[in-house]
Parts: sequence; structure tokens; C-alpha cells
Amino acid sequence: MGFGDQLINTMKAFFARVPTEQKRVAAEKEYAQGVDLYNGGECSATERQQALALFLTASKKHNLSAQWALAVLYREQNDYKNAAFWLTQAAQRNHVQAQYRLGCCYEAGEGVAQNAEQAVHWFQLSAQQDYAPAQYALGTCYLEATGVAQNLIEAQRWLLLAANQKDAGAQAMLGWLYRDGKGVEQSYSKAAYWLQRAARNGDADGQCMLGDLHREGTGVEQSYEKAAFWYEKAAAQGDADAQRLLASLYQQGKGVKQDIAKAIQLYQAAADQNSPIAQRSLGFIYSEGKQVAIDWVEAFAWFKQAAEQDDLIALFMLGDLYQKGQGVAQNTQLANDAYLKAVTLAHRLAAQGNAAAQCLLGESYRDGKGVAQDSQLALQWYLKAAEQKDADAQNALGLIYTEGRGVTVDLAKGFSWFEQAAQQGHGEAQFNLAVMYKNGEHVQPDMATALKWYHAAGEQNVANALYNLGVFYEEGKGVTQDSQQALKYYTKAAALGFAEAQNNLAISYASGKGVEQNKALAREWYKAAAAQNDAKAQYNLGHIYQHADGVAQDLTQASEWYNKAALNGHVLAQFRLARLYEEGEGVAQDYQQALFWYNKAAEKGDADAQYNLALLYDYAHGTERNVDLAMHWYKMAADQGDASAQYSLGWMYQHGDEIPVDYQQALFWYEKAIEQKHPQAAFNLAVMYETGQGVDKNLERALALYQLAHDEGEEEAHEAIQRLAT
Repeated sequence: MGFGDQLINTMKAFFARVPTEQKRVAAEKEYAQGVDLYNGGECSATERQQALALFLTASKKHNLSAQWALAVLYREQNDYKNAAFWLTQAAQRNHVQAQYRLGCCYEAGEGVAQNAEQAVHWFQLSAQQDYAPAQYALGTCYLEATGVAQNLIEAQRWLLLAANQKDAGAQAMLGWLYRDGKGVEQSYSKAAYWLQRAARNGDADGQCMLGDLHREGTGVEQSYEKAAFWYEKAAAQGDADAQRLLASLYQQGKGVKQDIAKAIQLYQAAADQNSPIAQRSLGFIYSEGKQVAIDWVEAFAWFKQAAEQDDLIALFMLGDLYQKGQGVAQNTQLANDAYLKAVTLAHRLAAQGNAAAQCLLGESYRDGKGVAQDSQLALQWYLKAAEQKDADAQNALGLIYTEGRGVTVDLAKGFSWFEQAAQQGHGEAQFNLAVMYKNGEHVQPDMATALKWYHAAGEQNVANALYNLGVFYEEGKGVTQDSQQALKYYTKAAALGFAEAQNNLAISYASGKGVEQNKALAREWYKAAAAQNDAKAQYNLGHIYQHADGVAQDLTQASEWYNKAALNGHVLAQFRLARLYEEGEGVAQDYQQALFWYNKAAEKGDADAQYNLALLYDYAHGTERNVDLAMHWYKMAADQGDASAQYSLGWMYQHGDEIPVDYQQALFWYEKAIEQKHPQAAFNLAVMYETGQGVDKNLERALALYQLAHDEGEEEAHEAIQRLAT
């Protein structure tokens, strides 16, 4: 080719570039105008459409930035097909963000057929250009074997590259890998390192997992306050796990002030995102009635929602509600269906080594839910779960061996299982272990160690542990007696709905022990305990209304509360109720009802009831006279030191009232009553000594007895004293 030909070709090339260059300049101008109109999304619908038209024109002229912008706009308008088209155009020209977003489209099937391999391809191209989101996505693909063979080393490499560029999602994922030892050596300190960075960079998963570390004290300082702080951050971003975990802290008052209303609000927020654990937790709140009034309808609704997501525990609870007809019409068939579904699912998961499912199978076979009751199979499943360090199963085994449920009692094994569960932080096991140390079961009694475990359980809001701590401080058992400390623990247990603590707290307020006296507040706590059928609280309310203690006397209310307590087996309430029926106070007089309740209390050994029951039989009130039964109950009461019963026996034997006269027995029982300065017994025995009835006549002894009778209020003795003194 000669010089002339070369010159001609050069000129052609130059003139060919002129229109191309003009297109490039025009496209840049159109792109710039589109950017101005779009204004970062702060534009009208008309301006948005004008911007889209300008981006489209520029894109057709191969402006790379316009193609990316056009894809973004189409995606905002949910036009995924056009978005994917222009992402492809930009990605093929090596646009790093477009490559990443196109990978996301293939991963989700947005605008293109879902294709995991294509997703990995585009993530790879973008990641190789050091784009952190793509590196994070690629690392996740290698971790989860999505579109590529699982490779934990590659996963860690790409996640680390992204994390070092401050990608919060990658930092959170690395924290999770180190926490659980996935493809790396488990390291809580490294987990904490990455989760702290993810949390500070605003990643909700990282914030939630960091909250977990602080709650458990793994790799970081144990702190419920810090756990609550990070859960709060994640919950504000709508993280359902964080919402339910924060709810549990508000429910228990850990790291935050206890607030059941706030807990319910957070559980509901998580439940609305279909968190089965949150739904189940709401079911327990409404079914247990510890912090809110029992509402079986609400409980059923929440357990049903969780059960529909195959939550094992909720399925079992749903079966229970159908079985008992609580919150729903009783339906044995639906109960069995729920149990069967739960057991079937549990068997499948248990066979895969799921410890929680194995534990639930143990419970199923123990209680015969969905399966025939079988203590040996229950034991086998609990053992499988316990060997995987399932604390619930370990605690269940502790109960099996200490109580001999289907096995020979073995306190050593029971102690061992309680200890293993307790060391994992299982609150009930800590309480059970504390009881064994306190009572010296398998170990020497050790109150110091018992207190350590009671406190550990109390810190987890095990109500029974808190109540016992209150008792120890009130009575000075193993600790310095401290009424204010007792009040603190009673208050905590009472707030958790523990009826015995509510009753004791009421007693503290009623008496002003450890706190300023407040009888109105005492009544409120008595009523809270009484609503849970606590017989002591019901009796105490009856006593308050009978004796006008801080309220106007109301014998009708007194009788109602005594009746509730009496039906729950409270002996003093049975005696008091019988007295009200006998006297016709607060109720219509009814000797038969009096007889019934005196008999109940008498059979349980109440001396006052035994004596009063004897009187009814003796005087034929509510029954025919029955001297044999009268004597029987007088004797029962007298043997317990009841002076009136002892006097009555003496009188019966002295006068031979439908029984043979027996002066020796009369003397014996009068002497017993006189030891307690019973005036009538002293007077009657004085008569016997004065007249020589059944004893050697002894005027000196008679005078002394008359004097005792007079001193104790027997007016008739005055004349006898004067007679013998002259």
C-alpha cells in the first residue's frame, strides 16, 4: 500500500469517528440532563419519566452510566425485565455494580429465569474488581453451596475481603462463622471482633448476634444491659429475632426495667413477621397468667399460628388446649391430630440428631402425648438429647432419677444430671440442685452452696428460687436475717406470678415488716394470690373481712373467702367457716354445714375443730346426740392439750353422762386442764376434794383449787372459799 492509500484510509477513519464522537458527547449530555431531572429520586412523576426517556436515549448510544441508571429506574418501577436487560448491557461492559446487581437478579429470578450458576458468574466478575457487596454475596454462595460447590475456605476468603472493606453483612457473617466454628476454628473472641464491627456499621444481624454474646457472656463481658442495647438497635430495624429476644428481657426484667406490656408489644411485632417462637411465647404469656390475666382464647390463637409453622412445642400445646377445651371447644380428635403431627415431625428431626426434638420425644413418651406412654422410651430419648448437652433433657433426667419415674430412685444420677444442666445455665436445674444441697440429698447439707444455686436460678427469674431466697432472708436461714432483702425477693417472685410469694409479700405489707405498712396494698397482693387458688391468701382475706382489719367488717365476704380456702383444704379456713355456719354469721345458720366443715378440719388434726365437733355431737346440733363420737373427738382434742376438751372429758367421767362414771379418769383430765389454769376444771375438782367424790376428802386441796378457779374468773368459787375459810 502506497503513501496515498494510507492517507486516504487515515482520512476515512477520522471522518468515521466524528459522528461517533458526536454521539458520545450527546449521550453524556442526555445522561447529565437525566441526572438533574431525577435528582436522586427527589422528583415528580413527570420528571421521573422524562429522566427515564433521556437515560434510554443515552443508553442506546452506549453510555455506560446511563445504562446503569436506566436499570435502576426500571427496577424502582418494578419493571424487572427491562432492568435485567440494561443490567446485562452494562455488566457485559464490565460495570462493577451492574455485574453485582445482575447476579442478584439471577439469584432471585427477577426479570430473568432463576439461575444460581449465572448468579455466581456475575458475582465473581464483580468481586474480582474488589466490589465488597459482590465479595460478600460470593462468599455466601460458597458457604451455602448455591450455584457452586461448597467451599468454606473460599467462603472465608471472600467474606474477609468484603469485611475488610467495612461491608457490615460480611462482618456479621464472619462473626457467625467464628461463633459456630463453621469452616474455621471456633473463636468467641474473633466472633466478638467481627460482630462488634458489623453492629457498629448498622447490620441488624450483627447487632442481634452481638446481643446474644453479651447475654451469654461468650467472648465479651456478660451484660444484660448491653444485650438489650444491641437488641434494641436491631429491633428498630425490624429484625424479628431481636424483637423477640428483647421482649424476653422486658418480660424477665433483665438489663431493662420489667415491662410486660412492652414485652407483649415486641413479641407481637416479631409474631407479625411469622416468628413461631414469638407466637409461641405469646401463647405461654396468656396461658400461664403469671404477668397478665389468663386468656385461653388469645393463648390458643397464638399457639395455633406457631403450630401452623410446624413449631414442635406449639403443636404439643395446641394438643393440650384441644384436649382440655381451653380457648376452643374440646376436641379429642383434633388434640390427637396435633400430638401425632408433633410426634411425627419430632421423630424425623430426632433421627437427624436434633437434640430439641429428641427432648420433646422424651416428654411425649413420658406423658403419653401422641404415643402410648412408655417410660423406657422416654428415658432413651432424654438420654440421646442429654448426651448432646440439651439442658432441658438433662433436667428432665434429673427429675426422673430423683423421683423414680419409671426407674429406681438414684439420687447420684439425678444430682449429676441436675449439675450438668445447671452448669449450662438451666434455671430450673439450678433450683433443683439448690434443693438437693439444702436438704442434703446425695450430698452433705451445704447451705452456702445451696444459696449459690438459688441465687443463680433467681437471676434467671425462676420464681420458686426467688421465693425461697425471700424465706431464707425472712427467717435468717444460711444468711443474716434481713426483712428488706426478703421483701425484695418476694416482690420479684410475686411479679412473676408466684402465688406463695404474693401471699408473703401481702403479709409483709400488712405487718409493716421490712416496708412501710400498707394494708390496701396487702389486700391487692392477697387477692392476686387468691386468684391463683392460694389457700393461705384466701384464708387471710377471710380473716381481714371477719376482723375488720383495714376494711369495714364484712362477714359475707369473710365467709366467701373462707369457703374458697376451705375447698382448697386450708384447715383453719375450714374451722372458721364451720364457726360462721354454727353462729349464722355471714351465712344462714346451718349446723349440718358446721358439722361438715368441723369434721374436715378435725380429721386433719385441728384441736379447736375436734373440740367444737365434739360439742355438736354432745349437744345434738345438726345431728342426733352421739356420746361415743363426742367422747372420741373430746379425747382427740384433749390429747393435743386443749384445756376445754380436757375439762369436758373430766365432766363426762365425773357425771357418767351415758357412760360409766370413772372418777380416776375425771381426776386425770381435770388435772390436765388445771395445768392450763382452766377455772371450771379447778372448781369441779375442788368439789370432788371437798366432798370426797372418788378421791380422799382434802379440804386444804379443795380450798387451793377454789382459789385458783376464782383467780381465773370462776365467780361461784367465791362462796366456796368463804365457806371453807370459816
